[in-house]
Amino acid sequence: MLRNAHRKFMEVSEPTGMGAKHLDQCPIQPNIPMYLIVMGVIILLALLLTYTRTMFENPLVFAVATGCMVFLHFHNFCWLIAGSVWIYSLYPPNYNPENLYCHKTTYQFAFGMTTAVWATMGFMIIIGYCFESLHGCSYDDDNTIKI
Repeated sequence: MLRNAHRKFMEVSEPTGMGAKHLDQCPIQPNIPMYLIVMGVIILLALLLTYTRTMFENPLVFAVATGCMVFLHFHNFCWLIAGSVWIYSLYPPNYNPENLYCHKTTYQFAFGMTTAVWATMGFMIIIGYCFESLHGCSYDDDNTIKI
């Protein structure tokens, strides 16, 4: 479990490191590196709360960790909307350092990460809808679907 936690920590620290490394290299929209930093910190805190929730069997710890996770996920969703506005409003970006620009790797990382999150959320909503639609179905004795 500890090895898995270390790998997860390395994965979620990438946005924070990318944003911190290029914090001053996106003058056209300085919120993009900050978006990456905050997103990485929120994901890291949610991961730590998840491990805290599963490691302690105390109901109070479980309830507090769950409440904090709900707050963090709500904040993360609001932050995702704000970041989407900052990122997608610049598309296609200018990578030329002589003008107002955004560091190429930072912008592409933020764009890819944000797009992947929205795509994953959309996929999960579609799958959830499909499962909910099938939930109302049942089978008769002769294996025909009864709605």
